[in-house]
Amino acid sequence: MLLNLFYCISAFGNDSRTLTIRLKGVAGAKISLVPFNGFSFATPIYTGEMKHGEQVSFPVDATFLPGEFVLRFNYQLKDADTPRPAELPLILNKQDITVSVNPEHIVPDSVTFENDRENITWKEFSIGNVQKRNQLGLLQQLLNGYSNKQAAFWKSALQENITMTKEYNQWLEQMSRKYNDLYISHLFSFQYIPDVDWSLPLDEHINQQIDHWFDGCLFNDSTVLKSQQMNNFLNQYINLVGTKITSEALKDSLLVHAGRLVCEKASQGNPLVYGYVVDYFYRGYEAYNIQSGIKMLEKYADDPRCITTRKKEIVRRLEGIGKMLPGTVVKNLHVEDIGQSSKDINLKASSKTYQLVIFYESACGHCSDLLAELKKWYAIPQNREWFDIYTIAVDEKRETWEKSHHERQFPWNDYFAPGGVNSETAAAYYVLSTPNLFIIGRDGKLINLPAKVADLDKFLNDGDSQFTPSLQNETDRK
Repeated sequence: MLLNLFYCISAFGNDSRTLTIRLKGVAGAKISLVPFNGFSFATPIYTGEMKHGEQVSFPVDATFLPGEFVLRFNYQLKDADTPRPAELPLILNKQDITVSVNPEHIVPDSVTFENDRENITWKEFSIGNVQKRNQLGLLQQLLNGYSNKQAAFWKSALQENITMTKEYNQWLEQMSRKYNDLYISHLFSFQYIPDVDWSLPLDEHINQQIDHWFDGCLFNDSTVLKSQQMNNFLNQYINLVGTKITSEALKDSLLVHAGRLVCEKASQGNPLVYGYVVDYFYRGYEAYNIQSGIKMLEKYADDPRCITTRKKEIVRRLEGIGKMLPGTVVKNLHVEDIGQSSKDINLKASSKTYQLVIFYESACGHCSDLLAELKKWYAIPQNREWFDIYTIAVDEKRETWEKSHHERQFPWNDYFAPGGVNSETAAAYYVLSTPNLFIIGRDGKLINLPAKVADLDKFLNDGDSQFTPSLQNETDRK
């Protein structure tokens, strides 16, 4: 089995490290250092300003180490220029390092690292890895695309792929042993290529890839959670599972089954990694509105060994699934209008047959797409006759909503919920992600939970029937 070395986690120091930045080639820049938090680069741990030729040094707390970071620049070629953005990926571990960089030309050969092994070695590994995987990729394209699997040419290519894959995985093992004192050695296992039978039909071959996806990945090493590699690795797995989705009926079952398998594997490993995997699938199921997936996670979230950060959200979501059912009398909407006046919207006072309540975030890409589509749908007179619409922004900052509100000019009532997803109104509707849609009748009772604008037509055509919300795009939904 590949990379059993990863059972043994290297001993990393507990002291903070110093990062020194030298700015060259531009007049000045604002800089920020952002650690990877397990799912994204979000909150800077350092911000500052620099001028040409200056250098700045600052400590990086041990709680973020070892890990992957992004050094962000907003730089100016001349003092009066409009700032331009640039980013430099960094790996920080046991060394105090100095980085000399020109933000206008951030390419590997133009950035100088002093007293550093992690970034230099990672660059060398990445170059060799890309070359090797490109060769394997060409072979695998041929194996997939060539129809005559009995041809001597195809069989020769198959044998070459078997040989090259074995050599590639051995190379990964060699790299892990050679650099076992570096943090990056803990990331090599995510490149492992499982042994699968390319002579099988494509569908069976994909099944084999799915079944063996985690052959080279052990769940014992929590240090990998401070790198993008685990998150990307799980994303690739889910994308592979997604290729098997051929109908709406298969979506939920395949993704829930995949999540259960990974959670079972992770439950045998490090409690932090176990918790991370549960958090990962919670985020996905919440984003896609897969209620059966969230119910599946309850078992793992209740496991004392599972150090999940989302247990409260899972419990709250399960409570909402149990309570927000058709026929439930919903609460009035406590919101603020653009004039900052508080309002309690009585959902039993509508003059129209139905009311559509939508919770959204102004910066949510999927929300924006849905609201733009809804605007076109609502412009059709017969649709307006059926519905009153209330959109409720659950942005963290009111200023974000105000700017969006003025730009969008919705033809319906648009409000702000003070407190965002932690607001009284969001809590009353068990809203933990956006967008969330609710159809409510004149009696103030919940009728349906659509997921997209097309579901409104389905609702009107089918009457007050219940239907399962369809999957939505995980990368856009919050």
